[in-house]
Amino acid sequence: MRNILKRSANEKLPSTGPTRFPVRVDLPLYADALKSAMDNSEDLTLLSFMASHLSRNIDLSIKADDLREWLRRCPSIIILDGLDEVPPSSNRLPVIAAIDSLFDDLYSVSADVLVVVTTRPQGYSEDLDPHYWQHWNLRPLETEEAIRFAERLSAVRLSDPDRRDAVLSELRRAATDQTTATLLSSPLQVTILFGIALLKGTIPQSRWDLFERYYTLIRDREAMKPAQSATIIREHRATIDKLHHEAGFLLQLKSESAGGAKAPPFELTEVLIHGGGGANSFDGADFRKAAPANDVALGGAFGGFGP
Repeated sequence: MRNILKRSANEKLPSTGPTRFPVRVDLPLYADALKSAMDNSEDLTLLSFMASHLSRNIDLSIKADDLREWLRRCPSIIILDGLDEVPPSSNRLPVIAAIDSLFDDLYSVSADVLVVVTTRPQGYSEDLDPHYWQHWNLRPLETEEAIRFAERLSAVRLSDPDRRDAVLSELRRAATDQTTATLLSSPLQVTILFGIALLKGTIPQSRWDLFERYYTLIRDREAMKPAQSATIIREHRATIDKLHHEAGFLLQLKSESAGGAKAPPFELTEVLIHGGGGANSFDGADFRKAAPANDVALGGAFGGFGP
């Protein structure tokens, strides 16, 4: 707790307010569990899912009613993490319905709970009604903030000081390069470039090489996750890679025409599926299997092609 308060002070964050019991929910995992339950004509509330995972973590049986009573007694914060990783092409609508139902559960016991849902902007279309939800957007990081974040990340990820200095030196160089400086705009982007520098030694200055390494790192990162989309990525890697490259090619052609900097998602999808055969088309069944995973890996709604 002392370290948390010290870090808060360093970041000039307020330390006042109620102390809250934290609960984090991995929404892609919940989405998979909810789908399995619905396939068996069963229901799985977020409270039940949270209770089962808490039981596993502390080796003590906790029921939804136990957790409901705890939330009634103790001010809490529930972080529903990764809505963007539940694509619209998957079961996002039932997940949104479950989030709405969570508030019925909390209201029934007059619980003092702050609920935070995280998502990347890509693929998010105000699924959570702005009438009821405050929408906060992270501002882009300044260069100094990005480097400071990288320094803290390196302290956690790397114990070898020489390797740590080498990675940070490469990130500082990237921050001065026009091709890569704009990518150091969020903690996620900094982490990805950190990973490229760590694994490859350098961050490419060529846009194509940078794009390829960026995509490969994200694809492999998503493939290691426990969600169902990771299984699809592993099983359909060749199709997803081909889809990715063809979509990038089509977007490049589109951008070369006047006013065509970004192809509409549905138009792009139709071209990829019904391209008339050959290099620019895909088997519809393979596409539909791979599309949700590709959506996750690239940031959502086919709007994430390219870094």
